[in-house]
Amino acid sequence: MMTATASTLPFTERSNPLTQNIDVADCKGIVDMLHSCDEEMLAGSFQFPGLQDESTVRTILGAVDHIADIMQEPEDHLVVMSGCGTSGRMAFLAATTCNRLLVENGKQACCAYLIAGGDRALLTSQEAPEDDPLLGASELQQAAAGKKKVIYIGITCGLSAPYVAGQLDHCLQHLETFTPLLMGFNPVQLARNHSIEKWDKTVKDVVEEMKHAAKDNKAFILNPVVGPEPITGSTRMKGGSATKILLDTILLLAAQKAVDQCAINEHTVRAFLGAYSQCVESVYSKAADISCLVSNAGKSLQASGHIYYFGAGTAGIMGCIDASECVPTYGSDPEDVRGFLRGGYDTLNNADGCLDNLGPLYRLSWKNFCDDKLGHFKSSDSAIFLLSSPDELGHCSELAEKLKKTGGDVMGVLYNFQPMDAKTLASFSTVFPQSLLLQMPEVPATGGSTALQAAACRRLGEFALKLVCNSVSTGAHIMVGKVFQNLMIDVQIRNNKLFYRAIRIVQHLSDCSHEAATRAVLSALYDTDDVTPLADINVSQHVERGTKQEKVVPVALLCAALQLSPSQARQQLMVTPIIRHAISAGITK
Repeated sequence: MMTATASTLPFTERSNPLTQNIDVADCKGIVDMLHSCDEEMLAGSFQFPGLQDESTVRTILGAVDHIADIMQEPEDHLVVMSGCGTSGRMAFLAATTCNRLLVENGKQACCAYLIAGGDRALLTSQEAPEDDPLLGASELQQAAAGKKKVIYIGITCGLSAPYVAGQLDHCLQHLETFTPLLMGFNPVQLARNHSIEKWDKTVKDVVEEMKHAAKDNKAFILNPVVGPEPITGSTRMKGGSATKILLDTILLLAAQKAVDQCAINEHTVRAFLGAYSQCVESVYSKAADISCLVSNAGKSLQASGHIYYFGAGTAGIMGCIDASECVPTYGSDPEDVRGFLRGGYDTLNNADGCLDNLGPLYRLSWKNFCDDKLGHFKSSDSAIFLLSSPDELGHCSELAEKLKKTGGDVMGVLYNFQPMDAKTLASFSTVFPQSLLLQMPEVPATGGSTALQAAACRRLGEFALKLVCNSVSTGAHIMVGKVFQNLMIDVQIRNNKLFYRAIRIVQHLSDCSHEAATRAVLSALYDTDDVTPLADINVSQHVERGTKQEKVVPVALLCAALQLSPSQARQQLMVTPIIRHAISAGITK
C-alpha cells in the first residue's frame, strides 16, 4: 500500500501546525490554540471552498429549498440524517430538535436520524458498525419504508465511513425516491479509497458517483474544508462543530421558509454563518475562565478522579455527547468523563427510549447519579453544570450544594442572550463560585417568528457549550499524557479507520516506513515479535483484537522508535506513562 504524502493525506487526518506543542502548553495556552483552530474552521483559506464560500452557501440554499418542501408537505416524505460517532450524535440532536420545533409551530415532525451502532452509540463508543456499508443501507431502507420522497443527509467528516457510503449507494440506486446530500470536510479526491470487506466498492467510488449525480442536480455534496483538527484526526472537534453549524443553518432556515414563508437568500445564509463566527469570539473572550475549568478537570484526572457534566435539555445533552467521545478519542476509562441529564431519557428523546437496562454507562439521569455516584463523589472529582438560562439555577442548587460539601470542584457554565440583573448574578455566583458566563451574540433577524428566532438562539448556545466542553475534555486528557505533540496516541483500534490511523501515527512520530509502522502496530496488537503469520489476516480481525488490547499505539511507537519488544515497551510505559517522557528515557539509557 502506498504511503500517504502531505498532499494526498485528507485534511481531517493532517497534523495542524497551530497545535504542534499543545501537549506541553499550559491551560491558557491549550485554550488559545483551540481558539485559533476554531477561527480557522470558519475562516477557511486552504485553497478549497470553506464554510462561508460562495459554493458552500449555494449548496446550503439548495438543501434548504428541498427540505422546506418536505416540511410543507410531510405526508409520505422524510428527512433522514445519518452518521457515525460524533456525526451521528449531531444528526440525532438536529433531527430531534427540528421535530420539536416543527410540532411547536403547528407542523408535522418529518425528521429521523440514524447512527452506526444504534442508540447505544449516543452514549458509548460503538465503532465496529461504522465499517459495515450493508448494515447502513439496510437501516436506511427500514427508516424510509413506505416514503415516496426522502432527503438523505449522510455525514462523514473525513469522507471515510463505510456505513454512510452504503446508505449513499442505496440512495444512488433509488434516485426516484431519494435525494442524497453528502456532508464532510475533505475534497472529494481525498475520499477514503481503502477496500471494504464484503463490499465491491470503496468510499471514494461512492463519492465519485455522488459527484456525477450532483452535476445532474440529483444529489448534493457539501464539503467545505475546515482544516486539520487541533488533535489530529479527532473529528469530534472541528468536524463535529462544522456539522452542527451546517445542520442548524439548513434546518432552521428550511423551517422558517416552511412555517413563515420567509424568503431565504445568500445574505440570510451568510448572516447565520456569521453569527457562529461571532459566537466563537464570544466564547473565547472568556479564555481565562475556560482555562480554570480545564485546570480543575485535568487535576481531577491526574488524581484518578472523574469529570461529571450535569445539565437540562439540550445543554445537558451537549455534556453527554462530549463525555461519550472521550473513550474512543483518548483511550480513557468510560467512567472518567460522564454526562448526566436532568429527566434522563424523557429529555434525551431518543428513538429506543430508556436504555438503563444495558448497564451502568447508560444510566444518565440526575436521579441515577444520586443513586449510583453521589455517595462516592470525592474531593478529586469535578462537577460542571451546563445551563441555558438563569431560570435553571433553582434546579441545580440542591445537587450543587451536596457536591460542594465533599470538597470537589463544582463549576457552572451559563450561556445567556440577555445581561443578568445583579440579583440573579449574585445567586449564580453563590451557587457556583467557579463559573463561566457566556454572553451570546444576537442571532440575525430573518423575518421569522419569535419562536423560530428563539430556536436559533438555542442552537447557538448549544454550539457555545460544545466549544467549552471540547476544551475541558481535551485539555484534561492532555494533562494526563493522552496526547503526544498534537496526536492522540492512546486511541483504541476499534474499527478499520482507526487501524490505519494507528499506523500513520506510529510512522509519523517514529519517522519510519509505512511497512515498519505496520509491523510495529501488529507486534503491539498481538504481543509478538514475529508478525509474519499475521500478514494475510483481514483488518476486521485486527479490529476485533484491538477492541480488547490497551495501549497499542504507545507500545507500537516505543517498539518502532526504540527497537523494543512489546513486553519491553509495556514495561517502559509502566515506569514512565507519558509517552514523550518514555521515549526520552529510552533514548538516554
